[in-house]
Amino acid sequence: MPFPRTEFDALSTKVASLLAPAGFIPDRMERDSIFGSHVTYFVNDAKVYRLVWDGKESWLIAEYCDNFQGLVQSSWNDVAIYRAGRDPSPNDLAGFGVQLIDALRGHLSSYAA
Repeated sequence: MPFPRTEFDALSTKVASLLAPAGFIPDRMERDSIFGSHVTYFVNDAKVYRLVWDGKESWLIAEYCDNFQGLVQSSWNDVAIYRAGRDPSPNDLAGFGVQLIDALRGHLSSYAA
């Protein structure tokens, strides 16, 4: 089961609210890519958070890069990774979203502020 676009957008909105006070704004968004994958980038100059739903492998991922180079290969650091499994329930996905927000909150206070 893919992560429904509406639920991913809702999670992206929560992440945006968390990151906005630190100067991060939503930038590039990709939706309904191959295998139902979704990505949102939140930027603050060269610092970037990336929220990813990997539809092929059913991974929900938050990553951070402090020297984003755009299309050039950048070094991403994992903040949180959750394997949703083959058929995650809406409750499972919501739970992963809560955990991801908590992980981002901790990372933001330690690294990106």
